[in-house]
Amino acid sequence: MPILDERHDFAHPIESDSAWSESYYFNAYDPATDTGFFTRLGIRPHEGRMDVGLSVWLPGTDLAVVAGVQPQHEMIDRDLAVAGVRYERLAPMQTWRLTCDAEASIRDLAGGRERRRGRIGMDVTFQALAPAIGSDGQGRGGTGVSAETRRHVGKGHLEQAGRWTGWIEAAGVRHHLVDTRGNRDKSWGPRRWGGPRMWRWFSINLGDHVHLGGIRIGTDAGDLHRGWIWRKGE
Repeated sequence: MPILDERHDFAHPIESDSAWSESYYFNAYDPATDTGFFTRLGIRPHEGRMDVGLSVWLPGTDLAVVAGVQPQHEMIDRDLAVAGVRYERLAPMQTWRLTCDAEASIRDLAGGRERRRGRIGMDVTFQALAPAIGSDGQGRGGTGVSAETRRHVGKGHLEQAGRWTGWIEAAGVRHHLVDTRGNRDKSWGPRRWGGPRMWRWFSINLGDHVHLGGIRIGTDAGDLHRGWIWRKGE
């Protein structure tokens, strides 16, 4: 898969499809503190909305969830903030800062406690460990499985591995990230939730020098398979 340049870290031209979306996704996990998160923010200008979801893993079996929606009728690529969650691009294809100060719904995944409300704070910075790998399908129709996938999932996509620093706080307890890696991705094009018959995606980081990812999407035209490996600079 190609390496994408810095311009793809900014907004792309909007097309006429009513489901047009540009979205940002990040994940992280720190085995030293048993904390992590995954989060996605999407802008859907034809629908007049911008939405965010943030799920934070806390030590043990607790999961804290923040979600929100606000009006947004134009495509933007800065001031990405919804419901107390903010994404800030510090250097294209290199550095992002994510912050949160919001009320969350917290549940015990083991079922030992009732669902409850609590305050979640976060200030973390992503530093790229590899280039952004992906493709830009704008201006090309594609054929077969590729064309069907572009109708539902998007026309462009990138993935990038990185290291995280910063902290996550819950119930007044602050967890400083120690040895944290994760991935981010960005997608642009039509996004119809429920469009694919099946969707499986993964990202793996083996230290600072080996990263890999893959996806399988089931469509009426067949299954799309894509994957990549970045190892020691190539």
